[in-house]
Amino acid sequence: MREPEGIRPLLEIDRVWSLYALGDLAPDMLPLCEWPRSASDPRSFALIYRGAKVPVVQAFGEGPALEELLARLFGESRRVFFVVRPEMLDAVRRAYPQVDPHPMSRMTLPVDAALPPRSPDVVRLGPADLEAVRALHADGADSGELPPFFAPDMLERGVYCGVWEGPELIASAGTHIVSKAESLAAIGNVYTRRDHRGRGLAARTTAEVARELRTVGLRTVGLNVNRHNPAAARVYRKLGFEARLEYFEGPAWRD
Repeated sequence: MREPEGIRPLLEIDRVWSLYALGDLAPDMLPLCEWPRSASDPRSFALIYRGAKVPVVQAFGEGPALEELLARLFGESRRVFFVVRPEMLDAVRRAYPQVDPHPMSRMTLPVDAALPPRSPDVVRLGPADLEAVRALHADGADSGELPPFFAPDMLERGVYCGVWEGPELIASAGTHIVSKAESLAAIGNVYTRRDHRGRGLAARTTAEVARELRTVGLRTVGLNVNRHNPAAARVYRKLGFEARLEYFEGPAWRD
């Protein structure tokens, strides 16, 4: 499957907002994606990612053309996971009576940011550690903190680092997307077991993932943080990440 004609220059206009979309131009990701455009303004378009349980819709552009496109796309599905800039949130609400918008911030790591020294207790994880990662994530099920966008192949295709205590994995951080072709990566699935928090494990594992990504020479390294989680944002700021934009994401549905 070939990437849509002319889509890359539009995504490059704002690499930070397009972080995941640019990663989805990889040949193995394109079959999972659709790129509908507005008939009246081709600069207004959307990415529909169908590799998740429900369609993930990210909006690009602004104004009436984008609103018209979103109205059509939202009308085709009873349930979506939306990713929109603040000015487009009302378009989601008009289509779905039930919306759970999470206020998010996207942060990126400047190329000259000074990461802390390497931590000897943080090690690289791989496919053989899948069950340990799943057990760690399951710790967040009861508290609603279960990482929602983890897939087993991320351990093979991405960068994952963790901290063990005996036979148990107690903290890890990884990547949602790594694309050398697009020179970018998105860090995600940062999780520390609830009974081991307050020890700086999230900072150490995230720093090691960022360090490994930097050795590859990627131009854009970003991550997402919920604006209702200032503690996490402080951790990332101490590592050198800078807030670049705000947006909303979350599920929307109608019965």
